[in-house]
Amino acid sequence: MNKYFIVVLILCFARANSQKELALAVGDSLYAMGNYSSAILEFEKAPKSKIQQEKIAKSHLSLGNKIEAIVIYKNLSIQYPEALILKKNYATVLYNAEKYTEAKQVFRELAMQDMQNSNTFYYLGLIAEKQQDTTAVENFKMATYINPNHSDAIYKVAKLNVQKQRFFNAAGFIEKGLALNENSTRFLILKGLSAYYKREYEEAIETLTKVVSLGKNTEQIHAILATSYAMLFQYENAVAAYRILLSQYNDLNPSYHYNMGKCLMGLEDFENGQSYVKTAISILDVSLHDQYVTLAVSYSRQQKYQEAFSYLKLALKEDNTSEKAHYQLAVAADNFYKDDADVLELYENYMDKFGVNGRYYSLAATRSKDLRQVLFFKEGK
Repeated sequence: MNKYFIVVLILCFARANSQKELALAVGDSLYAMGNYSSAILEFEKAPKSKIQQEKIAKSHLSLGNKIEAIVIYKNLSIQYPEALILKKNYATVLYNAEKYTEAKQVFRELAMQDMQNSNTFYYLGLIAEKQQDTTAVENFKMATYINPNHSDAIYKVAKLNVQKQRFFNAAGFIEKGLALNENSTRFLILKGLSAYYKREYEEAIETLTKVVSLGKNTEQIHAILATSYAMLFQYENAVAAYRILLSQYNDLNPSYHYNMGKCLMGLEDFENGQSYVKTAISILDVSLHDQYVTLAVSYSRQQKYQEAFSYLKLALKEDNTSEKAHYQLAVAADNFYKDDADVLELYENYMDKFGVNGRYYSLAATRSKDLRQVLFFKEGK
């Protein structure tokens, strides 16, 4: 009788174990096919265990049910405090659910249990970054000390230093990243940005041109290239870059139109340059002083002084304190006014307004003296 009972127990156990394995196997197949809800139902048929609960949690995550997954992982981490992979999964789920305070606590526990896991410190850095905590960079650095090839942590340290314009500190980490992958566009972009902010425009162009050749195109990259070309007086290249910005990214950006116009004027294509500046003016709803002065100067260079005078009057309506506009107004009038007395009045207005410390005072004083002599001789006749 006892032998018979033992055999029955063994058979029952084997059958139960087989059913458990079958439920898990069916659940795994359903999960692999993306049928997560049915997978959960199958997993729940199996006796509760660490593996079974983890499978249910992962299925909930695949369905976007983060809260259900968090509850399961929390209970498992309490039951199995030494299971580091399980705890890491729990912390990661908390982070992805934007429960940063709770995630930080679990990752800190992981760091105490295993100081050699670089990803733990990387995630602590990500959390600190989300919480605008200044310890972020130190956690990222710790990750790079533990694993010198942790490219994501290296990138974060480099990026944070570039953002704070600590270019010397950033340089070493950028070079480490490029040593791991010389064609890494994210590290090349940081290198190009650093050069640009340091006004090393040639290096910025060389680096960001490589980024573009690698297939990475963004508005910021082309905007920096356009500005860098313009700063080096490479107007043809600058014009090409601004054409890309206007045609592919934002044709209503007044800055792009304005700078395109200035570059075309640098190539002495005044008519097209003026057209772009005028477009910028039509888009802007703020002070247009600079744009009007730019147009006025371009017309003066073409010896179209009456047009220049008109735009200078508009510039002064925008900003009557503009020293350059007041002086250029007198110069423009000097070139087409017939009445020297009216021209003299404009020069004197400038001198009265800005005094002897005015940038153009000497020029205005010299010309005023000449005009007074002309008027004197005219009166003498």
